[in-house]
Amino acid sequence: MATTGRARLVRVLCASAVALAITAGPLARGASAVDLAGFSGSGTGFALRVVVDLSGLPDAVKAPIEDAYTTLRDALPAEGQALLPASFPFTIDQRVLETLAEMGTSQKAQSYLSRGLIEFPEKAEASEEGESQQVSTTPKEIPSGDLPVLNASAGELLASVSAGPKAAGSGTLTSVTASLEQLSTLFPVDLQTAFGQLTTQINGALATAQGTLDGLLGDVAGDLVDQVTDNPALGGLLDDAGLGGLLGGGDPVGDITDALVSALQLGTVDDLLSGNVASVNDLENASEVERSTTKATADATSVIGSVDVLGLLSANAIELAAHSEAAGTDGTASNDASCSIGNVQVGGTDGISLDGNSINVAGTEIPVPVDQVDAVKAVVDDVLAAIGVVGDVGLCDEEGEADAGGASAAQRVSALHVELGLSAPAAVGELIGAGDELVRIVIDPTVESAAAAQVAPSVSAPEPSLPKTGAPFVATILSGIALAAGALVFRRRLA
Repeated sequence: MATTGRARLVRVLCASAVALAITAGPLARGASAVDLAGFSGSGTGFALRVVVDLSGLPDAVKAPIEDAYTTLRDALPAEGQALLPASFPFTIDQRVLETLAEMGTSQKAQSYLSRGLIEFPEKAEASEEGESQQVSTTPKEIPSGDLPVLNASAGELLASVSAGPKAAGSGTLTSVTASLEQLSTLFPVDLQTAFGQLTTQINGALATAQGTLDGLLGDVAGDLVDQVTDNPALGGLLDDAGLGGLLGGGDPVGDITDALVSALQLGTVDDLLSGNVASVNDLENASEVERSTTKATADATSVIGSVDVLGLLSANAIELAAHSEAAGTDGTASNDASCSIGNVQVGGTDGISLDGNSINVAGTEIPVPVDQVDAVKAVVDDVLAAIGVVGDVGLCDEEGEADAGGASAAQRVSALHVELGLSAPAAVGELIGAGDELVRIVIDPTVESAAAAQVAPSVSAPEPSLPKTGAPFVATILSGIALAAGALVFRRRLA
């Protein structure tokens, strides 16, 4: 699915929003020693991208799904049919809470509830200086109420354009959930059976992993008791984790082992065709571009309260930001990015650190030797494999490039990339073969920023003869943007 290095698909950040903003020519302004003759900027991001991909199903399975979908769609009133594609969307790719801000010959700010397979009419837009719009959204089922795969809560969308120029878009949303429950009503019996077998296989693997983990926690408990004996100051740390009171008993190692086992439960997976496959809460997204007399800047930020996948993989307090600026002279193009995740873990309320750096109990990191942490990390890897995580869980992935001549800068920041590839564990009937991919689910919040600038001629220099659109400046900026964006290599998420 994903490839590496230069062989990856080069996705040019500026080929859409930024290129569109500047190809018509930069704004004409009176030149001065510090003025910009041409500029552009683009800030864009989505608080969440969710992909539910069934395209890997065998053709023999796709045919009955398509037939069932056609029957469902044809039975709807005309307005209901209009919401759904004419044929079944085996790949449902939606960007939730997407914001865009652009500037060049014109300015534009937009904020969308959801775009992708289905674009809802709820959006906030502004394109004239002094213009602003605020839109409240109602809960939405995507792609429709008759086939809800994603459910988005009520939200707020904002867009504005002000002097500068400056364009800004933002949005908030309480929650988004992904579920296969209603979609599964279109599945033939063999496919439903395959999902049932997969649920059983995952839970069997989790039980095996839990047994391995329980054994490792006995070693951890023994080491903790030894450490406290050698260094009584560590007793306070165990108190914070709720384990300190167990040291005075007749079997402190056994008591702490039991406490760790109780706290660090991996859990099980419910029926994959019922309940939520994933949920995301407390989403905020914002994009902003601004031009001053000396530079063009672009910003995009996203904040997510929490993410949960299958009740087993979770993250919270996610914040990411991208900033690009360019001033048109050597060394003035730059990017700045930030990304933080409060906690990423496998398991229940306490859980185990996904990166294998620590074990946390009651929110307290307990001291564990490196070899024991490595052993626990191996269990985490087994769990991720069991629930179908493809490759590594991408955490705070940043890619960017800035032109040394100061013409342009562009970058992309992804906070958390989780990709599940769920395959049939065994053949079912004549339709499903062992190893056939049943569904692929991608969760990925991302922000992108790009800026370009061209300095106006010095007032002492002869004034060049230019068309009003400033075409030579456009060519210079475009070449600079191409240099920066062409060096960005982004992972291909889906084929």
